[in-house]
Amino acid sequence: MNRATVAIAAIVVLCAPGVSLSAQETAAVQRPSSDLITREQILDTKSSSVYEVIESIHNNWYNVRIPAPSNRANARIDSTGKTAGYNDDVNPSGRSAPGASGGIQVYIDGSRVGGTDELKKIRSADVYSIRRYNGTEAQARFGIGHSAGAIVVSTMTNGQKTP
Repeated sequence: MNRATVAIAAIVVLCAPGVSLSAQETAAVQRPSSDLITREQILDTKSSSVYEVIESIHNNWYNVRIPAPSNRANARIDSTGKTAGYNDDVNPSGRSAPGASGGIQVYIDGSRVGGTDELKKIRSADVYSIRRYNGTEAQARFGIGHSAGAIVVSTMTNGQKTP
């Protein structure tokens, strides 16, 4: 077939009722969600724990930006115009280590179980999906104390998603 025939066939298929994809559906097909890990993705990793699954697919979920503490309010301007008594090296990255106080909270089937270390105890074979909520989303959904975000694990019972 020549290019014109292929192009016409593609247009006919895309214009057929019930076959065309919206822009959102096309985008969803092209790239997986950055906040969701599906059962298929979990199985593809061949990891034994949920912690390892996340580490292999979205290890950036463990990197949490929390505003660095600042002592600028108490700083003085010296004679050269520089800020005296201020040290940007206190927490230059503003990152919180996994499991740190105020860190990411973990939920399994709707129950809060603790920090990210709990993910090491969950067998990946038992998991249906894993969803991450950033700090703003987690606080809106779960309340105060979730500024670092939350990871929600949905498990399976008898091969089906646990309600």
